[in-house]
Amino acid sequence: MNTTKHTLTDIIVTSNQVYYVVKACIHTILFNRLLGNSVRAKDVSCPLFDSLNYTMIDSEEIERKVHTILMSICNKRDKDTLTIYLLLYIEISKYGFLGEYKEKIEWERWCMKVTISNRCDEEKINQMIDTILDQCMSHHTVPLIKNVSFDITTSTEKETSFFDLFRSVPRI
Repeated sequence: MNTTKHTLTDIIVTSNQVYYVVKACIHTILFNRLLGNSVRAKDVSCPLFDSLNYTMIDSEEIERKVHTILMSICNKRDKDTLTIYLLLYIEISKYGFLGEYKEKIEWERWCMKVTISNRCDEEKINQMIDTILDQCMSHHTVPLIKNVSFDITTSTEKETSFFDLFRSVPRI
């Protein structure tokens, strides 16, 4: 399966806004992508921005996973520029010489480039967030796949190896 890659508009925010803006983007993507599963919607208002409201999946497990990963990313951030990846994948059981194993098949990757600025105009941030959320919701070619999992990584965690070059080559 070939991975579909999406790159969002650059996110330019102050350091205390990173968590909330990226969280809104991730939950919007997850809500729009996991509709094939039985999910309940939950409307959320952002505490930093009066005009930022988004819909997320009403799941404490997903909310806890996103919160934990984003907090660790925000706490160990050492640069003013950060690239965050949201990876959507399914796990398939396969049988090999040594028995059964799980293979992760990534079917979609979202890239968010975050730049930390000292000052940001709230009106510009609201316009940027609206654009990003529109981008998240505009990709409607979503297959209804059950049991989709996700991971969130950063550019420092995402290392490429020689074998990663062959992942993008279509299998015949």
